[in-house]
Amino acid sequence: FPGTLMALGVVSAIHHAQHTGKGQFLDVSMYDAMLAFQKSAVAQYGFTGKPNPAGLQRAMTLYPFDLFPTKDGRVAIAAVQPHHWDLLCAAMGRPDLITDERSTTNAARLLHVDWVEEQICSWTTQLTRAEVMEKLNGGIPA
Repeated sequence: FPGTLMALGVVSAIHHAQHTGKGQFLDVSMYDAMLAFQKSAVAQYGFTGKPNPAGLQRAMTLYPFDLFPTKDGRVAIAAVQPHHWDLLCAAMGRPDLITDERSTTNAARLLHVDWVEEQICSWTTQLTRAEVMEKLNGGIPA
């Protein structure tokens, strides 16, 4: 998402330069870009002091795209493309999930989101954040 925001910024800067002849300085913070996805959870925590136990914010159109518990905190996993799901299943040692009708497509994962979350959490809770990141290195946004 930060890359998408940067691309939008570049297009906006080019448009501005064409109309004014002046350049622009672009600065996109990865943290700020991702925080935009979490704004309701941030507000909830700010007012109540209590985080959502299911994660900061479960995505309503993509899954898994959430925070998952680990031995030492939480880790963000964003398996948003079909090949990401396949890679995540392989990293978890669960190739059976690739063909399971409850998780073979994003639509199926959304219909069975609690079950899918259970499968992922049973893996992530056995590892530290660093161990999850290492296993997902290079293939899945985390």
